[in-house]
Amino acid sequence: MTEVTPQETAQRRADVIAQRLAHLIGLENARRDPNSPVGLAELAKRSGGVLSESALRYMRRGRGATGAPVNPTVDTLDAVGRLFGLTNGAAYFTSDAQAKAVNRQLEALNSLASLRGPSGAVIGAEVETGDATPEASLGLLARATTLSPSNLQVLTDMAQRLMELEEEAAGNAIGRSRNGDSK
Repeated sequence: MTEVTPQETAQRRADVIAQRLAHLIGLENARRDPNSPVGLAELAKRSGGVLSESALRYMRRGRGATGAPVNPTVDTLDAVGRLFGLTNGAAYFTSDAQAKAVNRQLEALNSLASLRGPSGAVIGAEVETGDATPEASLGLLARATTLSPSNLQVLTDMAQRLMELEEEAAGNAIGRSRNGDSK
């Protein structure tokens, strides 16, 4: 078995930090205007002087000015995490389990954010007609987040069954219209 050198361990850790920082930047850019992606200068400014543009650049590429692996402090990693709304940035950058959990949450939030346009209005929202609206769906989702895991599974199963019934009904309606049946 080949022994891993301290230099290889340091570089692997720096590479993980670089990948996770790139992922956070990518998620933020997915929510932004494509013509205005977040830059390192903007992130440095948002940090209130805690982080420099060059420090962020080195973390993003995993190597410092001399080519050595970056080794940011816990405070630095926490500050980077705060730029993206994470309360414990160091854990995100150093723990695979924490990163996986946070990434799932961030990707779910991005999915919800995609329902809203630049003005904040829900895309596709219709004038009040009594029909279900995207706002109603978001309201249901907000209430679902307070359910226990077992009740959330029940709700998920019910939603799946309702979707299947609607698909069947739509298929039956198409079949009737092809046959000239109005019912």
